[in-house]
Amino acid sequence: MLSVASERIPGRTPGCKSHVNLCPTAEGCTVFLNKSRNSGEDWAAFSETRSQVALEQQELLDLLDSPAADEARIDELIDILGNSKQPFTEASIGGGPWQVVYTKGPLLWQQLTSPGAGGKRVRQGGSQEFIPEGRRLVNFGSLLGGLASVSANGTYELQEDGEASPNLPKTIMAKVAGGSAKIGDLQIPLPIKGTGTVDLLYIDNSIRIFQNSQGSRVVQRKASM
Repeated sequence: MLSVASERIPGRTPGCKSHVNLCPTAEGCTVFLNKSRNSGEDWAAFSETRSQVALEQQELLDLLDSPAADEARIDELIDILGNSKQPFTEASIGGGPWQVVYTKGPLLWQQLTSPGAGGKRVRQGGSQEFIPEGRRLVNFGSLLGGLASVSANGTYELQEDGEASPNLPKTIMAKVAGGSAKIGDLQIPLPIKGTGTVDLLYIDNSIRIFQNSQGSRVVQRKASM
């Protein structure tokens, strides 16, 4: 949801441009336009940027749904969306699970739940859920065509360098504390553990994009979409 306030707010949100303040809330993003003779131009520029991001997001979704995906264009759109520095609220990463729809190299949790899941491809089968209440995480990997599965559980933290920014990217440190494998009705505990960081580059109510320090990327789509 996008709401607009016409009154000038003292000061500016860190990282915002001179006449536009983006103030993320649990309900969405509130935009404060400071009164000035150029405020109409600022609002037009901001609206144009938001519209362009929406078009690029929809193109990425269309490509991910396509049976013959243009991986070069997918990577280009990931770059564009990842550099758009959208407003962020921690609540936005919840509401999962989020299903893996595109990967380029495995992230930590994929190495733990989907062995050998390297390379660039579009696929279904894995999912991840961040639960802001208690900062818990649940990772799920499907194996053997769905005949078996592996899950990993743990916690996460948001890491900030200096003053917290209201915008993306955000660094998330994930700590996997244990997991289990399931084959039919048989469930086997697994002593899997690990800690790693990943950057959340982009998120909206449909997709989110992660990247680690080695350049591995994952695009996830909300399971309810």
